[in-house]
Amino acid sequence: MTEEQSAKASRAERPLFVFIHDADATTGTEDDKAFQDERVAVGARFFDCVRISKADAAEDRLLKPHVAKAPILVFLRPSYEVAASHPARFNASKIFDAMCVTMKKDYKNSVDAVLKQQREIEKDRAALERDREKLAKLEEESKGSAKADKMRGEISAAESALAAREETLYKLEPRDEGKTS
Repeated sequence: MTEEQSAKASRAERPLFVFIHDADATTGTEDDKAFQDERVAVGARFFDCVRISKADAAEDRLLKPHVAKAPILVFLRPSYEVAASHPARFNASKIFDAMCVTMKKDYKNSVDAVLKQQREIEKDRAALERDREKLAKLEEESKGSAKADKMRGEISAAESALAAREETLYKLEPRDEGKTS
C-alpha cells in the first residue's frame, strides 16, 4: 500500500464533526469562542470537520433529522451512526465531551490524554527555543567552541525527538472489532 493509499484509508475511518449552520441566523460570535478553545482545537484534529448549510443538510439522509435544530453540531462515527449532537449555544466543554465520547466508541486514542501530551510538547518546544537563544549567544561569544558544538548536537537530538512525538500524537488507533466502550 502506498503512502497516499494509506492516508486515504485512515481518512475514511475518521469520525465526522458536522456543523449545520443557519445562514439566516445572526448568532455566531459566542459560538465561535467555543471553537477557539484549545481542547476543541486539539480534539478536532481527530475528526473530518465539515460546515454545511441548513439547506444542504436537509438533503442528507443522516443530517436531515437535525436540520430543525440548526445551528447544531452532529458527531458521526466512522460507521455513520450519530454519536452525539448539540444544538446552538455551543459550549467548549460540551463539544470536547462529545468529541471524547465519539472517539471512545471506536478508537483507543484519548483526546484528553492527547491534549495533555500536546501541552507537554509545547512546553518542550518553548524550552528548546530558549536553548536556541542560549546557543546563539554562546556562538556569538566564542566561535567554534566545543561547548557550542555539544549544545548544537543536543538541540538537534531534542528537535528530532520532539518531531517523532508530534508525528505519532494524532494517529488514530482503532479499537479491535467488537470491542467498544
